[in-house]
Amino acid sequence: MPGPSPSAHEAFPALLRELLRRVEGLEVLTRTAAVVSRGRVTAAGGIDAAGSGDWTVAKINTGEYEVKWNAERSSAIYAVVATSFTSVVIGLVDVSETTAKAFKVRTFTSAGAQPNMAFSFVAPPP
Repeated sequence: MPGPSPSAHEAFPALLRELLRRVEGLEVLTRTAAVVSRGRVTAAGGIDAAGSGDWTVAKINTGEYEVKWNAERSSAIYAVVATSFTSVVIGLVDVSETTAKAFKVRTFTSAGAQPNMAFSFVAPPP
């Protein structure tokens, strides 16, 4: 059985270089691609779990919080999904006033009261 032709031997290094270039490109892409912004906030308005680490939070009133982005978003139009987590009451969360710099969260009980409640959120990348 004859071996590979000389042209196949010559083409192999070029194919290998192209494969390595593509793999390196994928590594750069995965390192630089935006991640989903996420985190957990305590009832007192502190950071419970930094998550993506691209935000800060302030408690602005009873049951009202403002999450600020470390870097301004390209648009004020984005969705935020938030949920309250507590072992005592069913928590409801209202996300409002999304801007390129921040969004606000209000927490409620199923009875309509607005206590301080811990919550978690997820938002698209900047």
